Amino acid sequence: MSRVLIVDSHAVARAGYRQLLEKESAVDIGEAEGESGMLEQLSTSAWDLLLLDLDMSDQKGLQMLTSIRSKHPQMPILVLSKLPESVYARDAIRAGASGYLSKAGTAEEVQKAVRTTLAGHRYVSSKFAEILAEDLGSATHEPAHTRLSAREFQIFCKLARASGSRKSPASSA
Repeated sequence: MSRVLIVDSHAVARAGYRQLLEKESAVDIGEAEGESGMLEQLSTSAWDLLLLDLDMSDQKGLQMLTSIRSKHPQMPILVLSKLPESVYARDAIRAGASGYLSKAGTAEEVQKAVRTTLAGHRYVSSKFAEILAEDLGSATHEPAHTRLSAREFQIFCKLARASGSRKSPASSA
């Protein structure tokens, strides 16, 4: 039996997630309305998964996520947020989230994300996977100066020479 803690400031959202998870196999579900309730639950019980809304009024989003990750390094954290994936998912994953899912997603997507993170894997939506793939495809590993035009490189070199030829006041004393 998996133990899942749902943390969301909206009672209706928590009830909806509970209903979705109860359709899955045996799951023990806990709920917390905000940061203080979540911290109490995390300190008194072991959880297999934390479903976390980053947009709660009494918390600091990514800072809280980083703090939770440092205290519970093995616990998967699935972020469910109304904040757009294209802007926030990358930062949430860097801060320690095991996955990021928009609240605009489908019930099936939430269930899939929960199964994936409970299995010990990371979860990203197909939309966010496309964003990551585009970033990788456009990323270049060549030094920045090699992307300059011939004239830009010439000016860059002159600026570097001029900067290197200046004597500091301390060296002329």
